Amino acid sequence: MAYSLVSIITAGNIQQLRKCLKDGGRIDFADYKGWFPLHEAVFFNRSECVEELLTFRKSSLNWMTHKGETALLLACKHKRDEIVKLLLQHGANPNIHDDSGQLALIWAMRSSLSDECVHMLLESGASLSDALSYAETSQDDVLLKQLCLLPHGICDYDNELINAAECGNFKVIESLISLSRANANHISPYGQTAIHFAIARSAPSRIIDLLLDNMNPQKLGVRCSMSILHFAVEKKRHDTVERLVGMAFPVYSKLESLSCFENYELSPLYAAIQLSDDQSLKLLLKSGVDPNELTASDFSLLSFAIRRHEEKIVKLLIYYGSDVNVCHDKSYVPQAGQCAVANGYLDMLEFLLKIGMRNVTFYNAESKEVTDLWHCLVFSVGFDEDYVAEVLKILWKYEELHVWQMQLKYFKSLSNKFCEMDWSPFIGTPHSLLHLSRLKIRNSIMNRKPPSMYSCICKIQLFEIPVELKTAYREFGTEREAPFSSIRQFIDDLNWKIRRFRRPSGKLHFYTKMAPTTTIETVTIVRPLKVIAFICGLIVILLMILCLASSYWLTADRFRQGLWEHCVDEYAPTPLPFNITDDPGCYRARSMGYIQAAAALCVICLLSDVFATFITGFGLCSKDPQRKYLFYRIAVYVMVFALICVLIALVIYPACFAAEIDYGNRQLWEFGWAYGVGWGAAIFLFGAIVLLLCDKETDEIYYKERTIIHENGDSKA
Repeated sequence: MAYSLVSIITAGNIQQLRKCLKDGGRIDFADYKGWFPLHEAVFFNRSECVEELLTFRKSSLNWMTHKGETALLLACKHKRDEIVKLLLQHGANPNIHDDSGQLALIWAMRSSLSDECVHMLLESGASLSDALSYAETSQDDVLLKQLCLLPHGICDYDNELINAAECGNFKVIESLISLSRANANHISPYGQTAIHFAIARSAPSRIIDLLLDNMNPQKLGVRCSMSILHFAVEKKRHDTVERLVGMAFPVYSKLESLSCFENYELSPLYAAIQLSDDQSLKLLLKSGVDPNELTASDFSLLSFAIRRHEEKIVKLLIYYGSDVNVCHDKSYVPQAGQCAVANGYLDMLEFLLKIGMRNVTFYNAESKEVTDLWHCLVFSVGFDEDYVAEVLKILWKYEELHVWQMQLKYFKSLSNKFCEMDWSPFIGTPHSLLHLSRLKIRNSIMNRKPPSMYSCICKIQLFEIPVELKTAYREFGTEREAPFSSIRQFIDDLNWKIRRFRRPSGKLHFYTKMAPTTTIETVTIVRPLKVIAFICGLIVILLMILCLASSYWLTADRFRQGLWEHCVDEYAPTPLPFNITDDPGCYRARSMGYIQAAAALCVICLLSDVFATFITGFGLCSKDPQRKYLFYRIAVYVMVFALICVLIALVIYPACFAAEIDYGNRQLWEFGWAYGVGWGAAIFLFGAIVLLLCDKETDEIYYKERTIIHENGDSKA
């Protein structure tokens, strides 16, 4: 019937074709070339037969031959204008390419199809971009020129230029521009030009140069010109940045980041520093950009570079005139120095002092605030005395150290408040008792007038300063002299008071010269990490029980296999896997070494996890910190052993099964849910181990004690 249908189509007998289709003629039968009746009708130019076949079964529209040719491709290839129109009217896809990569539009141009058909192809969605890319790839200059000379009413060549730039098709861009078919200044609805896409796709420099040669920055608008420069900086296209700067693109402008650096506008200089791109930065600075501009958060670019510890960029900014003494509003402290000190970059601090950065100590009589280069250190929870000493040594080296003192009566009155502490702000992130006590002292000092006596308690004794040296003393504008020994005496007294003792019980205690008016309070804090680890251990127990009890480790067609048994379902096709001759039902697992080894390892894992989970529970219930740590350590070791066992089981089971899969008598084998549950147990077990290992030093118990000190020096808790 199919062959008679083809012969009817070849003869063009429409009446017999209708009768044949009505009697059940097959149109889905292909010959040795993969040609269907529709292809035969197209080839022999039988438009009426084509229409009848499409009416009978429209789904045959995009059927392909063995060479990937659709009916539309064949019609364009053999210049069948009427059939092309008919196929497009019925919804043929013009973007299906044959095995050689050629589209219907390409064949239409090569066969000189009518302009009306070409217009219909483009209106139906034929991709001019794909056709242009094919023409460049195949180095077909004639086809490329034909595609570029299509009427403007049919094609949007400006967008095609953007597509060519995005794909990096140099010859397409060159042809579109040389034939005056596209405008390099064209801006897409999203505010981007062809050069944006060329930069984004890391197109070769010759493409960007070609676009820039045919671009007029004055006609682009300020915002579009700005974004091109920003984009080139963010993509580190140094050659492009150099060209843009030379073409008078705006270099002073700020724009929303094209990446996600910040939620505010930034300049090209900021972007270059953010990307550690010293080459783009140098090109911008050479063009005359002000290196002292402020970021959106009122930081100087030099401060921003110091905060990122970009030594090369810092030196580059200073070389081009960046001011090291730029300050915040209403402040006399250089931003650069503050950033260097606050971020721990002492090499930067020394470099800035060497090139002339000033260290201004400023006292505001109204707010009672004293500000200097290392003021921020007092308020840092991570304050380190040794670090402050290093800062002071550097300042002393460059004769920039100004020490502020207060009257000795203020020092003595401070001891009355010494042990009173508010722990609530630090419960979430506790530190050592010694550290918190010193933090409280600093805060107490800062609340007094003037509030900068921290310079006297920040381990000044580390300096090799002569004892007879006297420092300036100022109290609300009055200057006197006070011996350094009084400060040392206060520090010695302070260091005596802040001490940590460890009794045999393991508890921490403070001893102070306090009046006997203090109360006793002990605070115990239990972190939730160990509780979560305990819960993870319980989950592992449940998952391992499910894993061991199930026979769904491996499944095939009506057959499944577990660690202890294999099951044959009803109507299972024969021969059964591994030449088993059992009837439907479940039977003891085959005596294979890898199955028995995996089962034994999983049982060991379950028992080990049960033991480790109970040990973790004992640790949670224990009040003795040493016993707690011992329980947790044992639990970690046992859980690591359990994790190793289950991982070995989960690895050897599929590996050994793969070696005997040739005897499986099944085409498709899948791992069942029980095998996946085993991996889930391993993941939870790993999580429990990590949680038990977290934060061992400040693990579970924190003590805050206020001791009662009697006049005779005895003390009790």
